[in-house]
Amino acid sequence: MKFDITPELSLLIKTLRTQNNVPSKVLAEHIGRSPSYLTKVETGKVKMIKGEVLYAIFDDLCQGEVFYPDKFNTVVKVLSQIAEPDRFFQQKWMLQMDVFDRPVDMPEKMAADVRDRLKRLGYTIDDLAEVMNANKDLYGASEYPVNEIVMVGSEDGSIFRIRFFIEPEKLKDLLEARDLTTNYETCYNIGFSLAKLEKYGDAGHLEPDKAQEVLAEVSAYLASYDLYSMSKYGQVLASSEFQSRQQLLIDTFRTASSRSINEIIDIFNSVAEIDKKMAANSVDRMRDNMEWDPAFMLNLISLRFSDLKELSHSNRKELLDEIKSVYRKYVTMPEGKKKLERY
Repeated sequence: MKFDITPELSLLIKTLRTQNNVPSKVLAEHIGRSPSYLTKVETGKVKMIKGEVLYAIFDDLCQGEVFYPDKFNTVVKVLSQIAEPDRFFQQKWMLQMDVFDRPVDMPEKMAADVRDRLKRLGYTIDDLAEVMNANKDLYGASEYPVNEIVMVGSEDGSIFRIRFFIEPEKLKDLLEARDLTTNYETCYNIGFSLAKLEKYGDAGHLEPDKAQEVLAEVSAYLASYDLYSMSKYGQVLASSEFQSRQQLLIDTFRTASSRSINEIIDIFNSVAEIDKKMAANSVDRMRDNMEWDPAFMLNLISLRFSDLKELSHSNRKELLDEIKSVYRKYVTMPEGKKKLERY
């Protein structure tokens, strides 16, 4: 499968690579492509990208033990920071990875509930498979590929369409709890088909108000089993409401941190009364260190040395010597080794 390279995808790849200090040449080698190809991807000069290549890029650039959920979560979170809210759901590659490729375990209780609801309706699992595969809510369903996100233009911008298909035996294995591993779209389609059957029978295309009613019920139903779309989560992160809440947190942080910074300045002023040169040098080094790597330094500063209240002077000196020893290890490390990335 191939995906369009959207401006957001180009920027996302470049952002992830830059944040992780991965040279273009190194990443290109790992994904089996040339550095010039990667440059074209990051600048939008390549229009399409193979799914396996995109997976390899994300797998190489994101930290974590497994792709789902670890690395994919990072992809969605970073995308939410760089994509406009109205563009977030225009990323076909993300939707495909989220609803079809991302493995989801259906809870046994949900499988049992689905069987009970089918029984009350007088339907079998084969009947449910037939309803799901009919795709009656999708106009011109036969024109679309199965189990693939398709972006379609409309007056409101691009929207996506899905022609769903599942083998009846696979659905039986799922709902009879022989194999509970599936994907989000299957869970969603099951919930949608059941809710629609219960409310309106085996109807065709629903009117917008009725469709919204069913969709809201399905979302609540899946949420009751802790089944969520990562794309929806990312859209919330990218929303203006979330950004407003973030700004409130930032403003609160600034107010609280300004008090702490003033207290730190008072401490340095007290030290300066004893040794002005040492205080000035310490402030300069703190500034240089923060400019070097703010995230690293914040992690270092966050170590709670204040918890060592009863530590004796000799033990404190020993601790400081050990820290200096570790520092010297990396200062004296050969330049080539300093720049070596470990994968």
